[in-house]
Amino acid sequence: MNLQTRKHLLETVCYGGKEDYLRNRLNIEFLTSSLSEHQTNRIENSLSLKSSIIPVSDTIYTIKSHKDDKVDEYTINLNVPSCTCSDFLYRCDYTDGEKCKHIWRIIFLTKLNALPSKQEDPKPWLFYELERDRMLLESKGLREYSEDIQETQDYVRTTALPEISFERIFFRWLTLIDDALAENNNI
Repeated sequence: MNLQTRKHLLETVCYGGKEDYLRNRLNIEFLTSSLSEHQTNRIENSLSLKSSIIPVSDTIYTIKSHKDDKVDEYTINLNVPSCTCSDFLYRCDYTDGEKCKHIWRIIFLTKLNALPSKQEDPKPWLFYELERDRMLLESKGLREYSEDIQETQDYVRTTALPEISFERIFFRWLTLIDDALAENNNI
């Protein structure tokens, strides 16, 4: 994965990113062709969702959905799957596998490796992904950014999972990648 791709994925995790980026990376038309109109609408809504996502454990995520000046926070469990939003609680038929836009969003981001999947422990996943970027920055001679990522890795290594601020790490990581790209366009 190059740094430009990482930047787009982190923007998608932190801010919602650009709808076209997800649409172009996933075969949405194929997926929606076999689903109900309600599920297709939920998928479409998931693509434009402005949100930030935080892995809590290997199957649990918190999503902060931003709409107008309001932020709503929901808990998603991919193991079941379930969500604490009213759409899932009152309108989704989970026995038929219906999912709300929040669950779809997390499924898409785990498929693109922007978040750890439900089979992955978030802490080793985060450490490994940071290491990939650290090595890439190091190989491009951007030692300053490589060292900043190393500091973040040290924090991840020495901090217990419940105490790790994934939201803070994702935003810092995005800033580091963005700054490195601004400094060196040929990464």
